[in-house]
Amino acid sequence: MKAKEKLTKDQKDRIFQVELERFRMFERWERTLFYWLIATLVSIIYLSLQGVNVLKVRVTEWLFILSILLIIGELIINRFLNIKKDDLIEKIKKDSW
Repeated sequence: MKAKEKLTKDQKDRIFQVELERFRMFERWERTLFYWLIATLVSIIYLSLQGVNVLKVRVTEWLFILSILLIIGELIINRFLNIKKDDLIEKIKKDSW
C-alpha cells in the first residue's frame, strides 16, 4: 500500500489507463461471446425451420453445446466485469478526493 501511495500523478494515470484497457478488452470479449451465442441459436432455429432434425446432426449438437458454454461464460464474465467496474469507480472516487 505504501509503495502505491508514493506514486506520482503520471504513474497513477498510467496504471489507471492500463486497468481501463484491460477492462475494455474483457468487454470486447464479452460482446464477441454474445454474438457467437446469437449466431449459434439462429443457425439452430434456421436448420429446424428447414426440416432438419437438429438433435440428429452432429454439427448442431456441438453448436448447441457451444451455446450453453457461451451462456455460462457470459454469466461468469458479467460477474467479473461488474466487480471490475465497481473497483474502477472506487479508484476514481478515491483519486478525485
